[in-house]
Amino acid sequence: MRGSSRWLLTVVVLHAGGMLACAQDPPSGAATDRPAKDALALAARIDRIIEDRLAIEGEIPAPLASDTEFLRRVYLDISGVIPAPEKVVAFLDSKQTDKRSRVIDELLGSNDFGRHMADLWSDLLLPPRESVAKGLEIEPFHAWLTQGFNANKPWNKLVRELLTATGTQEQTAPPRCFWPIALPIS
Repeated sequence: MRGSSRWLLTVVVLHAGGMLACAQDPPSGAATDRPAKDALALAARIDRIIEDRLAIEGEIPAPLASDTEFLRRVYLDISGVIPAPEKVVAFLDSKQTDKRSRVIDELLGSNDFGRHMADLWSDLLLPPRESVAKGLEIEPFHAWLTQGFNANKPWNKLVRELLTATGTQEQTAPPRCFWPIALPIS
């Protein structure tokens, strides 16, 4: 399944306006098909970094979410939708000890993952839809992002394609829909 071999590209955990932890892309040429134990070790390392920072800040971590809360949150975070009723029943009835990691892998391997990530990144990278010039299509950019996220395209390749696109929108439609915009600094 695609989700189980997905590298942690960039994780930034924000708390009270400050960055708690950040993990970066794998080194160039690194294998992207790591055993599950490496994923567990990475998760444990990230947990330690977050726990250490929470301790420095004097914060108490929230308790572990119930299965119901977890399922709703993971669906919204990864796919942008709530789970179907039959998925909820199956998850809650499951006795598998790794059911949480299984649902994460399933969602990361779904097309909804790429669509949701493209929704989020389109909102960040593109000007508001109402300010877009008539005749300039945004949907090809969104479709390109969706495909890139679903294919697990590395960040450096996505950015390179955005910044080095040439030609007209019809020739290189997805990347040519990107415009740098000035955002007010508060």
